[in-house]
Amino acid sequence: MVSPKRLAYLDMDTREIIAGGMPVLAQPKRRNGFGGNGWFAMASKGAAALANSGLLGQDYRVLMKLLEKMDYHNRLLICQAELARELNMRPQHFNTSIKRLLEAGILEEGQRVGNTRLFIVSPQFVWKGSAKEHVEVLKQYRQQIAVAH
Repeated sequence: MVSPKRLAYLDMDTREIIAGGMPVLAQPKRRNGFGGNGWFAMASKGAAALANSGLLGQDYRVLMKLLEKMDYHNRLLICQAELARELNMRPQHFNTSIKRLLEAGILEEGQRVGNTRLFIVSPQFVWKGSAKEHVEVLKQYRQQIAVAH
């Protein structure tokens, strides 16, 4: 019969044997390689939905530009004409892509403030913010969808 092992910890400075307890590894908080605000998370199901959405190449260009400009909680306050210029696109083509992104459920439209419009990128596709906030926002988002249907 094998007897159970007894473990102890050794204080490397004093060489004192410390019996019992539980080892705990505490590491400093890791930083991602993107630094600061330059990142967002994307769901793999969201990527699959985008791949099967029927969006055109210019729609993806517009989406990538929007994701670049996206603020925390997926908010976008944009001037469409300015972003169209940045992409070297005609404003009407940019607007058509915005309409397709809205129809696909990737964007939601908010209020207009002068020449700028507020959009929110669906939290089901991407998220910019804390994981805890994302869980709460998704919960609210799903409740709104359930009420609407």
